[in-house]
Amino acid sequence: MNNGYSELLKNRKWKTKRKRIIFRDGDKCTVCGNKENLCAHHTYYYKIKVKPWDYPDDALITLCEKCHNEWHTHNKNVHIDNPDKPRVKKRIKKKRVKSKKKRNVGYKGPSLARTQERSYTNKYRKKINGEWVVIEKHKD
Repeated sequence: MNNGYSELLKNRKWKTKRKRIIFRDGDKCTVCGNKENLCAHHTYYYKIKVKPWDYPDDALITLCEKCHNEWHTHNKNVHIDNPDKPRVKKRIKKKRVKSKKKRNVGYKGPSLARTQERSYTNKYRKKINGEWVVIEKHKD
């Protein structure tokens, strides 16, 4: 196994595909039924370089480490012509759903009327007939 290919097998995309294939095959070797040391094995390869995760799912089977090593010692890799495009499962992006619920924007401070009404002295303002009038506060 060359070093570049082994680096590709560490990729997150390959690990995800490998898990999906092993799950599809019932978490056991398709030859002997062993449930330990499982790997995803390519049944064929394309003649020109394609990333390992770009192969279709039907090109992969689950084998235990023992069956995988036996397969490679007794068989040659099968190389086929590349299709126009490798069949790659497309991801469907979920659309963000905007909720109709209004967001809580938080407190923005007193309104203009409330601000005008307040006074930090002993006087306050009151609106009388559409005009703000200064009135002395009662002292108790």
